[in-house]
Amino acid sequence: GGVGKTTLVWGLQWLETPVATRQQLRSALHSRLSHWTATDTRAWLCELDPHLKCPTSRSCAWCDDSQPDAPASFFELLRTTTGLQSTIHYSCLVAERLKLCVDFLAVSGDDPGQGSADPLEELTRLRSKLAKKFPDSGLAEELEDPEDWADFVKFTDKQWERYRLTPLYATKLVRALNKAIAHRDTPATPNASMDVLRVMPHVPTTGIKLVGSSGCTLWDFAGQPQ
Repeated sequence: GGVGKTTLVWGLQWLETPVATRQQLRSALHSRLSHWTATDTRAWLCELDPHLKCPTSRSCAWCDDSQPDAPASFFELLRTTTGLQSTIHYSCLVAERLKLCVDFLAVSGDDPGQGSADPLEELTRLRSKLAKKFPDSGLAEELEDPEDWADFVKFTDKQWERYRLTPLYATKLVRALNKAIAHRDTPATPNASMDVLRVMPHVPTTGIKLVGSSGCTLWDFAGQPQ
């Protein structure tokens, strides 16, 4: 166990439906990690690559495997960041990893049910719709390169006429492009980036989980029957 089978399954789902998968992953981790004790947290920290840990001379509370318990459980860290910030060393990679996990678990603003879908996904859906409604315009193909998005935002009504777009669809497209450009130019965070899959705690899989993805079924086995 612990080689990354479940992480791979989450990654494949993320590529297909990133917004929904983020929320599902956050919910699954939250329900499991909220029951972890400080001892459980310490057991996971002991599994990490030793090269990530602080030198023994620093006496870091998060990196010292000789301590029976971690300074705080995930439940305590989710309630307040005091337990993490009071013991963190500015260059401690383990504590930074914990912080990324806690930040990811604490966010709820990208729940697609709350009407805050990913701007890049919205633009992709609109491009597909334009390709069907205006098949001869060639606009969907021209929008494939993100470097050209800023040019389309500056188009006049006369320039849009070349693509035979109605004013309504031209307005929708410009709004979607502005959102996508702002999203693209925003520095990546654990909330929007798959990087969180590299830092999340190892939660053992129990039984066998079947997940549908891109017309196929992913089988996630626990490590023991593998």
